[in-house]
Amino acid sequence: MSLKQSVEKCLTEFAAANPIVAQQTLALNDLYRNKQMHELSNKLIEYVSLQFFQEGNTLQKLYDQFISKLITTIDPLIYAQTIVIIAKSYIKPEDAIVFLDSIEISNIEAKLYLQVGKGYYYLKQEAKELLRELINSSEKCLKTNSNIDALVHSYLYQLCALYYAKMKDFDNFYKYGLQYLAYTPEKLMSTEEKVRWSYDMGIAVLLGPNIYNISELLEKDVLKVLPQTQHKWLSDLLFTLNGGRITEFNNVLKVHSEIIGKQEQIMANMKGLSLKIRILQLIELIFLREKGSRNITFNAIAQALEIEMKEVEWILMKAMSLKLIKGEIDEIEGVARITWVLPRYLDKQRIAVMQSKFQGWREKTTKVMKDYEQMKANIVVPS
Repeated sequence: MSLKQSVEKCLTEFAAANPIVAQQTLALNDLYRNKQMHELSNKLIEYVSLQFFQEGNTLQKLYDQFISKLITTIDPLIYAQTIVIIAKSYIKPEDAIVFLDSIEISNIEAKLYLQVGKGYYYLKQEAKELLRELINSSEKCLKTNSNIDALVHSYLYQLCALYYAKMKDFDNFYKYGLQYLAYTPEKLMSTEEKVRWSYDMGIAVLLGPNIYNISELLEKDVLKVLPQTQHKWLSDLLFTLNGGRITEFNNVLKVHSEIIGKQEQIMANMKGLSLKIRILQLIELIFLREKGSRNITFNAIAQALEIEMKEVEWILMKAMSLKLIKGEIDEIEGVARITWVLPRYLDKQRIAVMQSKFQGWREKTTKVMKDYEQMKANIVVPS
């Protein structure tokens, strides 16, 4: 019996024995018989994800009799995705890892996807060293191979984010969470996933000591679900925090005091949040000024940040140590001379500010040119 005949016989018998998925199984058989491998690739993941296969070892048997025969005929990355789904049918993580290791495939994308899939089981086992090594080698593979599908990036960055979440490393969770969201189409995420990621990323902003690029998160479409949930308080905090709007931020804390008061980690980090919003207000203060007008008095900073004069220098030094600003602090004159501020993610509001600045520069340039033309016209050339 040829391979083709063997596969067709297997699918026909499987359809007869399992009437619940008979229609889908026979549809796959038709695609295989007619050598419509592109269509078969597209249908395969949908097929193995059916609720029927979520319990027991039916998928494992189907792999041995049918799916394993497709390794050289369908899209390699889709084959790898299918293998990862089959691995979930193993009860023990170590068995799933053995199964994933048994797959021999030469395609770089597929091989990397399978490797990352193994990492999720290391995460379950809390095998931190093995997982850390796997993440490092996977990231290196991404850097050395161009044109890796976005799906592989998404799968890896989700793993990285989950790893750092487990380690309670909020800064790195946020970093990789942003990358995961950047490579994951919103339409592929369920509402529950959007809410979960929005909430977890928002909490990371409040707890991560070095997270100041909040705008990048707030511009993500997935964040739009947050105000419609019980976590509206978090959405309100994030938007006021991002703008450095101290009074509004404190008002949100008061309005939602009952809910926020139950958040032990946030309550324990109130001092850190007070510092963060003032540094963000400092950055906003600098950003809104023209580049040539960034010599700011201590008095102006104290008023904007709602702090005492004696705290100004410390805040400036803290912002500099975080590499958010560069410049000089003149204690004698009581002036901060800012030469550089960390480029801010340009949301719609900041784009409007930049537009206004460009318009100002344009007007100044036009005036200089007009003055120059006038001066040139008044020059008397000696005869």
